[in-house]
Amino acid sequence: MTRSKNYSAVTKKWIPGCKINSDKSAVIFHDIPNDAYHADRSHESRSSAHRKRGADGGRSQRYLENGGSLFGGNAGTRFGTVVDVLFGFDIEKRTLGLREIDCPVVCPPSEVLTASGHRRGKAYTQWKNSLPLECVETTQDSFDEARRILDAIMEHNEARRLVEKTLYTQQSVFYTDDRGHKRKARADGSNDSSWYDLKTTSSEFSELKFSFRRFGYDWQAAWYMDAARTVGCKNWDDFPFVVAQTFPPYNVRVVRIAKDKVQRAEEEIATTLDQIKERRETGNYIPEAYHECFELDLY
Repeated sequence: MTRSKNYSAVTKKWIPGCKINSDKSAVIFHDIPNDAYHADRSHESRSSAHRKRGADGGRSQRYLENGGSLFGGNAGTRFGTVVDVLFGFDIEKRTLGLREIDCPVVCPPSEVLTASGHRRGKAYTQWKNSLPLECVETTQDSFDEARRILDAIMEHNEARRLVEKTLYTQQSVFYTDDRGHKRKARADGSNDSSWYDLKTTSSEFSELKFSFRRFGYDWQAAWYMDAARTVGCKNWDDFPFVVAQTFPPYNVRVVRIAKDKVQRAEEEIATTLDQIKERRETGNYIPEAYHECFELDLY
């Protein structure tokens, strides 16, 4: 589930809770916080591997392994996190009977804001530092917009069907794949027979294919199918995306990536993971192809 009771309010560190060993190669967590999941660098994530692909990927890999960060998030990703966490809370309300007061998405009360409504100053800092590890802070406007998006998702018949069958949100799998690479995956929604992912987009649906390719969501489909297969998910080879627009009237689509494109992504992933391992073992992070001169076709 999204919310975790296993944290220390003093140290703000996650204390591992229940974990399920499906076999020797995989471990499933239902309670690991987002920060703890991303803090594990011993397993490769899909997004990290996607940044290390191709001739330019070696320098990205070296930068990351030296402690750097390539992308710290932006307004769009932060809002997407609000939607994801609020979505998980809605699932938990249904399955665990939680109350609105338990919501992990919080807005600062007016008394800790400045006279002009800004989030700064001692009162705000003290309030923010008092939040449990699992809480996500946002503005009231963003909270209300996320609510409208989730309402729109439930108005879409196929999306609602997926949501109503959801048992877990942010279920995290750490495993070793068939080629010996250590990988991890974190599904937005899942049950024992299927996984899916929730995406928010500021694009028109006619442009969706470009953003999916740019951000490697074809890789995500292939990557998560592999993880789902590893843990025994019945319909592991079907990975839909629930895509909601972030502008009125917040239209929703459920999309699947064509099988041949998923197969191509699988091949790209295998090649990239082998390259990542080879670079690390040899210390050669910059291939000759990186130094080539390219002709730029403008038309």
